[in-house]
Amino acid sequence: MKTATERRMVLREANTSAAERHCLDTSVQTTQARALHASAMMCEAYDYPSPSAFSRGMEVDLGSARLVFVSGTASVGPSGETLHVGDFPAQARRAFENARAVLRAAQADWHNVVKTTIFLKGISAHYAAFNQARCAYFRDIGLEVYPASTCVQARLCRDELLIEMEMIAIVRKDS
Repeated sequence: MKTATERRMVLREANTSAAERHCLDTSVQTTQARALHASAMMCEAYDYPSPSAFSRGMEVDLGSARLVFVSGTASVGPSGETLHVGDFPAQARRAFENARAVLRAAQADWHNVVKTTIFLKGISAHYAAFNQARCAYFRDIGLEVYPASTCVQARLCRDELLIEMEMIAIVRKDS
């Protein structure tokens, strides 16, 4: 005689189509991913006084290329402290450098970035300074092809932060 759990399993299997069983079979398609760290520049999310559940970045292997996702990155230091309070250009520069550190953890750099999303605390107050800082940073690192970009006004996770950025990069395996 089957237990109630066994009967539920049989009913579930009978009601699951072949396509659904294919999707549920984790051995069919497993994405190879690994978390990225840049602890010399920023602490990890689990090291904050109130730990959080995110990775600084993720690298996903797609076969011929790797996708690199960089989480929202701001002007924070190795202990999680906010750096350059009130200084927008310095916060922007640090956010760019922190993002670069995560990219480098994936053997990537800004030339691999295809999309950025920029979050500004006050778009009317800071967009001109942001654009100036971005142009200067890209010039300093020799970036000639700029990523697609969206810039929005947002409430950031800390009141003293003025800018945060996230990005997606693609790294071809033959490069």
